[in-house]
Amino acid sequence: MRFDFKTLTVGHSYSRDSLAEIWGYKGRQAISRGIVTPASDNKIILFVTKNKQKADTQYNDFFIEEGLLHMEGETSHLNDKRLQNAEVNNESIYLFYRNMHHTPFQYYGEVCLVECALYDNKPSTFILRLI
Repeated sequence: MRFDFKTLTVGHSYSRDSLAEIWGYKGRQAISRGIVTPASDNKIILFVTKNKQKADTQYNDFFIEEGLLHMEGETSHLNDKRLQNAEVNNESIYLFYRNMHHTPFQYYGEVCLVECALYDNKPSTFILRLI
């Protein structure tokens, strides 16, 4: 399956359910993680929530001036290297962001990695810029 972003509008809000339907999934489970890396596609999709549920891992993710997103990677470090090497590997990174859990995500479009620090003993940190 290839993920098509041409039908999405930057600035519009989307639920995981609506995105799953747009992308041909039976349910949102396939895109329920914070970092989604579709098989056989050169895309990395970020679902970032600033204020998470209390039971969730409390990653420190936030926007600052000039369209920069500061984000912590997964505690599993599963996608750290893929994010770090996205440009070299000709992969595109797309951002969906929301301030509060259980609300729709706003689609920000494509982002690029500006800086990262990889760690083994804590979440890695990433700074991404809106394109």
